[in-house]
Amino acid sequence: MEQLPFSQVSVLLDTICSKRRPADKLELLQHVWTRFPHDNAFPLLRLFLPHLDHSRGVYGIKESGISKAYIAVLGLSDKSLHAHRLKNYKDPKFAKSGAAGDFGLAVLEVMRVRAPSVSQWTIAATNHFLDELATAQDAQSRKTLFARLASELTAKEQMWIVRIILKDMKLGIRHESILKHFHPKAMDVFNATSSLEEVCRAVLNPQLLKDFSMDCIVPMRPVRPMLAARTDWDKIIKLMKGSPIGIEIKFDGERLIIHKKGSEIRLFSRNSLDLTDRFGYGKVLLPIALRCIKCDSCILDGELVSWNSETESFEPFGTNRSIALSQSVFDSEVSQLASLSDSPDSPQSTEVAQVDEIDQQLLCHSKNLCYIAFDILYRNGESLVSKPLNERKRILQECIKTEPHRFDVAEYFVDGSTTEDIMAKLDWASSLQ
Repeated sequence: MEQLPFSQVSVLLDTICSKRRPADKLELLQHVWTRFPHDNAFPLLRLFLPHLDHSRGVYGIKESGISKAYIAVLGLSDKSLHAHRLKNYKDPKFAKSGAAGDFGLAVLEVMRVRAPSVSQWTIAATNHFLDELATAQDAQSRKTLFARLASELTAKEQMWIVRIILKDMKLGIRHESILKHFHPKAMDVFNATSSLEEVCRAVLNPQLLKDFSMDCIVPMRPVRPMLAARTDWDKIIKLMKGSPIGIEIKFDGERLIIHKKGSEIRLFSRNSLDLTDRFGYGKVLLPIALRCIKCDSCILDGELVSWNSETESFEPFGTNRSIALSQSVFDSEVSQLASLSDSPDSPQSTEVAQVDEIDQQLLCHSKNLCYIAFDILYRNGESLVSKPLNERKRILQECIKTEPHRFDVAEYFVDGSTTEDIMAKLDWASSLQ
């Protein structure tokens, strides 16, 4: 499969886009899977579903960076029509009818009169290029790679490469449908591993696939969390059949899954992105998590929010990253001050001088990250996903030593069984804002 020409992949992607019915799109993909029944499909599948491919890492470049690279490689004047087409791809004034907002189509238009008419790239060569781009350290390295792209691929193939880089394929079909059509258990494997490579490996091993379940989750391997769904109160009441209903507050923050294994902790997003070393999250949360998590290994599911101690309320959605960066600076200053005051060789006057040097805004720092756990999926060698929610809630309480407004456990109520009971709790939750 790896030696399949990328030109054929490009044609297939075009054909999929041209079909209106999802069933017709899936039928085209089925022809590919049946053509290579014994091949590992990972090299191709990761091109179809780039937003699910966590093995390659981030490219560190978006539309703006790609447009700059193309303008430099092609020697375009900043005032030229094609330079404007790339830089202002969202502006209808510079786009053909229906093409505004699609950066891939902007690249296609610009390269149509410049790119070669045929290419020699295979699936293997394409993945090698993307690996190089993901590890490129600076703008000059990326410019060199885009020079290769511009000179070796057709305009249409470049459009698809750009869409892969941006992880926005515009195929008109959900990844759940593609994976389920690839294999009936593919989505189960992906939910437990967040790895397309593991999915493809399992499909080739019937015994491994047979034994696979969510009980196979382990710390440090991302797992896809369960997502909430909107529904009518009446449907909930009907499904529960008079049984007590579990109710908890929904926090408007950022879904964060914490993995702990001994003294190692990793932070993952709902889409399995490793956030440990990004946005200052790890610097702020890791020391707190090590203090508050009482078990040796676990996987916690929860929400990352920001608390304002002055207003005694949570900050609006979207403030986590700026507060994390600010808090990490504040904590660093405090740690340095503490180390000075603890030193027997440090005179009192030096300590006072250090206090005066710390920015007053940091000393009055009133906002901090707060992690609120609401589920536990794994503890000390045992997957808990098959256990009832009430039991997982009990285990979660046992595993966490809370620090108010720093590391908390969400309140959970098993209370009521009618629409009126639910509405009463909703009114109560609204009053907390």
